[in-house]
Amino acid sequence: MNSLQTLTDNLGTGSVPEAGIVEDISGLILVPLVAMMYSSPIPVVRDIMLKKSTLKYEFLPYLLTWANCFVWVTYFIHCGWRSAIPPFLVNVYGLGLNTAVLLVFKIHITDTSVGSRFSLQVPAAVLFIGVLCLFSFVGVVSDCSTPSSPACWWGKVCVIVNCFLFCGP
Repeated sequence: MNSLQTLTDNLGTGSVPEAGIVEDISGLILVPLVAMMYSSPIPVVRDIMLKKSTLKYEFLPYLLTWANCFVWVTYFIHCGWRSAIPPFLVNVYGLGLNTAVLLVFKIHITDTSVGSRFSLQVPAAVLFIGVLCLFSFVGVVSDCSTPSSPACWWGKVCVIVNCFLFCGP
């Protein structure tokens, strides 16, 4: 039986459809949306570079987006990135782009109070997440062979960072 037929059959009976078709459909929708979300700082970066100042822009949304991409890339490494190539690649893209955004932001800070907050908060966040990531590989290893298992504690880190990104400032 093909996946579409299984999906329509299960919708009528209240059964849960096969994960494969649901993941395929959600991937077709979510990966481009996430790529657009990760690309959203591009107009801001252009404005910052043109005016050679960060103006009234805040760096925290870009730091949270960077952290989100970092934890998801790490998660896909734990789970086996080859089984989820599109979401892995879109998060690698977001990580690279938002690293560049933070560097451009740092270079163009003109307000000393923003500069001191940036110099304190960004390295602290990067160090914290980096140490946590290292710990996930060599300390209490996060086993994400079954993503919903308690042993996949890095997956819970991803959810927490997502909450900060989407519910935060």
